[in-house]
Parts: sequence; C-alpha cells; structure tokens
Amino acid sequence: MGAEKCGLMPDKEIYRQAYEQYRRWSEAEEAERAHDARRLSSQEAWRRYVELVEFCWKLCPQRSEAERQEKLAALERYTESVRRLEEWRKGVNSEQQRDAISSSADCR
Repeated sequence: MGAEKCGLMPDKEIYRQAYEQYRRWSEAEEAERAHDARRLSSQEAWRRYVELVEFCWKLCPQRSEAERQEKLAALERYTESVRRLEEWRKGVNSEQQRDAISSSADCR
C-alpha cells in the first residue's frame, strides 16, 4: 500500500511544507527585528550587542598562551615584511626619480 493510500504525505511534500513554514517564520522574525530596531534606544541596542558578544565569547574556546604567542610572532613577521617591502619600494622610487632627474638634465 502506497503512502498516499494510508493518508501519509510523501517526504517531498513534508519537506516542502516545512520549508514554507520556516520561510514564513524567518520573514516574520526579520520584520520584527526591523520594527524593534526603530523602537530601541541606542543604550538598549548597545546592551543587546554587548550581550551577544559575551555570548559568542563563551562559545569560542580560549587560545592557549602558546597559540597566542605564535599568533603574535606571525603578526610581527608580517609587519617586518611589510616594513622591508615599503623601504624597498621607497628606494626603488628614489632611484627612478634620480634617473629621471639626471636624464632630464642630460636633455638640456
């Protein structure tokens, strides 16, 4: 006996209905948030934001001191590389400017 004969809906129909209900719920939730945003004072909005951030911090595992030191060392290496690149770029530009000045002086 098929699912239709027993009064049961096929899985596809159940999923379609569940998705439609979720979509309507999601739209209603979004509309409510937009409406609340207009009513919230800046202090209340900030309080909610701080609560959300604190909640997220509770979910995230804290880094070990070794991981923290490794991250700081990598950041330091990156900063040093950028500094050297910038020094090189300035040196190249200075050489190009000197060449341009000397070649323009040769033309006179």
